[in-house]
Amino acid sequence: MGARVLGIVSFIGLLSALALGTLRKPAVALAGILCLYGLKQWGQNSSAFLAQHKTIANLSIGILVVAAAAVRLARGQCLFCKVTSVSWLVFALYFYAVLTLSWTQNLSDVLFQWSLHWPYLITIVVVAPLIIGKIDDLRAAFNWTVVIGTVICGLAMFFGTWGSRGLVVYGDVFETQSNALAIASLGGTVLIVGTLSLQQSQKKLLRLICIFAIPLGVAVVLRSLSRGQLVAGGIAILCAWPIAYRVRNFGTFLQFAIGLAALAAIGWLAFDFLQIDPKRWSSEQSAEDAEGRLNAAIALLNIAAANPLSLLFGLGNSSSFHYIGFYPHVAALEVLAEEGLLGFALFTIVAVKTVGAIRRLAARFDSSASKYRATVGILAALFIFEFLLTFKQGSLLSCTYTFAYAMLLEKLASDAVHVHVGTVALDPVPILQPRFKNVLR
Repeated sequence: MGARVLGIVSFIGLLSALALGTLRKPAVALAGILCLYGLKQWGQNSSAFLAQHKTIANLSIGILVVAAAAVRLARGQCLFCKVTSVSWLVFALYFYAVLTLSWTQNLSDVLFQWSLHWPYLITIVVVAPLIIGKIDDLRAAFNWTVVIGTVICGLAMFFGTWGSRGLVVYGDVFETQSNALAIASLGGTVLIVGTLSLQQSQKKLLRLICIFAIPLGVAVVLRSLSRGQLVAGGIAILCAWPIAYRVRNFGTFLQFAIGLAALAAIGWLAFDFLQIDPKRWSSEQSAEDAEGRLNAAIALLNIAAANPLSLLFGLGNSSSFHYIGFYPHVAALEVLAEEGLLGFALFTIVAVKTVGAIRRLAARFDSSASKYRATVGILAALFIFEFLLTFKQGSLLSCTYTFAYAMLLEKLASDAVHVHVGTVALDPVPILQPRFKNVLR
């Protein structure tokens, strides 16, 4: 009884906190989007009501995002003033994917796939980037993400009922498990935001939360046996650390080295404490799984390459389910086969332009703007994290976070204001505003 009360109370409490935060600062709704899958899985794991009404979390976060956009409009803030070239390229890619449905195989099965994904496409790819207007918005969203995400990871680890990899759906006689990769992605997100926020946060409470976020994020990834999230998270932090904290002397390099050693120690201790079966983490098992995914993608590509028209225009979105029985887990190759060279070109240009946006943002701030460098570093790390995951579990329809981060990076990088050293590009006004005591701002 106590566990059931905890489940529904914590679920309502987290949603209420996000709602209140969104009314005050619309960008907080982005934190709800980043924590959506974890919140949903925790609710289904801890409450019979939430297990039976699986769309409550989705609808609640969707309403939050729409409310955030409405609040921005009510305050006279423009939603469509900064639609960048990356955004148009992403929209063009998905529009072209819809066009390919006219020649895809087994349209009914394909439409079923779209029925599962279109709410996430609209919420995450189309609406979410609109509620971020400046870099301060992102900073607030990440602060809320690490708080809400850490709470969810803590609840899942200490009070959740786990199966072999994922959280078990409450009351399910078959002990159905939720998507382990989704909860692992939340763990990776919490790990990244906590690690890159730890040094720049001036609020003691937020810094303390970041300290808890790091081991809890690692623990969730390890408990879900998600190798990709662990590796991608580590690579993302390595790549983004020089952006968040410019390494200019031996002291900062030493901090970087100590941070890496601490992360490695936390991972080793969590692995040992959770008594993870090492077989799945062996190089042989990892190589075998990677080879299987690559072979499936190559098989689909061979079918597309058999005809010049299908190579150019693609087999049709989600046609992999018809030809090989499942999606090939490698998004770039899936796009090449299903959307052809045209779709692959759009996908590649988005990736290249996003890397360029990261480079421009990294060069825009000097060391005195540490909190803004950290925010850019977090956003860059999250893009790298999700982009790497597209090579082991992604499809075009599930690349929502990857594209949302790409759109936000280009949106910030393309902002015209560039002020002098020691101040902040994008929006100099927040520097002149008083600092609030609220830990989440």
